[in-house]
Formats: sequence, structure tokens, C-alpha cells
Amino acid sequence: MSGSLVQQARESNRLLKQISHCMPPELAERISFVRRDGDTLRICVASAAMAAKLRFLGTTLCETINATGHSGDANRQYNRLSRISVHVVPATSKKDLTRQISHDRQRPSPQAIDRIRQVARALDNDQQDDELAKALVRLAGKLETRNH
Repeated sequence: MSGSLVQQARESNRLLKQISHCMPPELAERISFVRRDGDTLRICVASAAMAAKLRFLGTTLCETINATGHSGDANRQYNRLSRISVHVVPATSKKDLTRQISHDRQRPSPQAIDRIRQVARALDNDQQDDELAKALVRLAGKLETRNH
């Protein structure tokens, strides 16, 4: 892709806006980068699960962009897109990482919460670490509240 970085960023934003209409919003917001490379649409996401979902949408994404004939820049001619290439790029910023963790997090089972309480009782009974026991009881309570 030739042109300045600003032009490349603008084209990337235009492409992202075009393809975001073809997918659920939570998938579109997880795309970290998109660009054209000849007849290939290259997309970067933070997780393998998102990459799999995007690969499934490949034909639809290419058709959407091909329908316009260009990506918003009427002065530039483009090859028709015939395939997509999806790459997994781990989150690099704290914001991306936090979003990925909160999205992918699973809730603890009731058995796990009970086990935390058991450990807290054992610590309290043995008088090994009263502060840790109290912290574990608080943690179990918070986890239980989140599960409901």
C-alpha cells in the first residue's frame, strides 16, 4: 500500500466502517487493524476466537467492499477483493488487554467459591493468617454476588 501514514490510517478507518455493518458490534470493536493488500483484505484481532468468527464472514466482507468499487477514495482504483487474511495479534495496550480479559472471563463455579470459603475457615481455625482468611471470605462473597 502506498501513500502517507495518514492516508493509510484513513483508508483503514473507511474499511473498518464498511465491514462493521456486516458483523455484530462486539466483533467489530475487537478489530485492531484492517487494510487492503491487492485482492486480500487483511484483518488483525486480539483473539483466536474472534479470528475464527471473522474468517466465517470472509465472503460477506469482500462482497461488501467490492459493492462500492472503492473504499471511499474515488481517485484510487482497487483490485476486487477475493479473500481475507485474519491475523491474531495479542492485545498490546492496557486498555485492549482489559477489554479482552473482561470479555473472555468466565464466572467461577459455586464449587470454586465453596472451596475458597473452606480454605478461609481452615486458615481461621488454625489461626495461621487471620487477614488472609478475612480477605478470602470477602472474595467468596463478591464472587457469589457476581454470579447472581
